[in-house]
Amino acid sequence: MKRLATFLALAGLLAVAGPVQAQESRMINPDCNILCSPVFVNQHSVILTNQFGAGDNVDSDADFLFRLTTAFGSQFRPFFLVFLVQWTPFADLPAGDGKANSPAIVYGPGFHVLGGGGSFVDMGATADIFSLDLLPLIVYSGSAEEPSDYTHKLALEADGFLHIGKIIDPNNRAPFIHNTSIHVILDYLTDALGTTIPDGLAEADEPSRWVLIIGATFPFAPLPGG
Repeated sequence: MKRLATFLALAGLLAVAGPVQAQESRMINPDCNILCSPVFVNQHSVILTNQFGAGDNVDSDADFLFRLTTAFGSQFRPFFLVFLVQWTPFADLPAGDGKANSPAIVYGPGFHVLGGGGSFVDMGATADIFSLDLLPLIVYSGSAEEPSDYTHKLALEADGFLHIGKIIDPNNRAPFIHNTSIHVILDYLTDALGTTIPDGLAEADEPSRWVLIIGATFPFAPLPGG
């Protein structure tokens, strides 16, 4: 059943990633030679876990997520690479004996599917107010029970951006404001690289594989000119 869910999630990722805009002006970035210069952004958020898909005995939770992202656009505008570090400095361990303050390293490719490259990677590319990116990401993180026990996981991620800065400052008089967005990120943790949920748990005790992240995205270097 878990393999079927992983397969369906991957199939959905590929199906949605197919109809990328075909306009030449949006597909090719003439300012980049293969990869563009990196963009560094803050994506501090609230991370919501076990909101849906969890066992009856598992409580939902919400914690502050400290998230710093480095993104590389490419000459082929719909494609980009990300490398980020995130952690929850105030989240408690399940047993209540300490904080789950261990950073996770996340990296992988991404694909613009809506917005013509208007996400944090290529903020000045379009005037689109909404954009959507899909990313199959490798997550190197500690387990929930033992934060020092690091393993690799495959996460399928959908990033939606509402570019409020383009509404507030449409003429890009203040690049920091112009390139600020509200993000809603949905992650699904798979078993493709190893077991995500510990074996032997009763169905009512299984945590959800779905993670919801809501917060603000704003650049700190460089500030695109739009």
